[in-house]
Amino acid sequence: MLRPIVLLGLALFSSAIFGQQLEFKGIPLGSPLEDFKRLAPTQSFSCIPSQDKAGETICGLSSFSFAEKQTKEYSFARFSSDGRFLSITIQLDSNDFDDVADALIAKYGKPNEDKLSTVTTRMNVRLQNRSLAWKLPDGSRVWASRYGRTISDAAVHLGLAESLDAEDRASRAKRAKGDM
Repeated sequence: MLRPIVLLGLALFSSAIFGQQLEFKGIPLGSPLEDFKRLAPTQSFSCIPSQDKAGETICGLSSFSFAEKQTKEYSFARFSSDGRFLSITIQLDSNDFDDVADALIAKYGKPNEDKLSTVTTRMNVRLQNRSLAWKLPDGSRVWASRYGRTISDAAVHLGLAESLDAEDRASRAKRAKGDM
């Protein structure tokens, strides 16, 4: 009798973890741009064609609440040439990183990677940067870093597998072009 109950519990747990879909404010990644635009009454944003990736659209978002912390003004969402929501990069205050990391761990479980590295400021101050990364069963990824563009900015990124593949290809092509 105990065995079926344990098996049922494991099945429910694994479906909760492995069936998880990345979403932003209730809009699943992979959804059409029109679904994202329904945020307009509560979320201010503006969209423009991407200058880096042909056919893609980038939407800059005004400040909003994420993991109960206020974001900075320069968070952005990417949409494919066919209008699907590919990824979102969220900028927060680096002082909020520990609380955001705890919220991400509560939602996605133990990260696949939890790394410490040293960053050096312009004033030659060395700081410990913690970076977390999750790879979900469908290939989607979540990553968070205490220090993003600057030491005052933390960053969180949610991305579908296909968006990460495209970003990796573009990054490799750019590096190869620079090596010539």
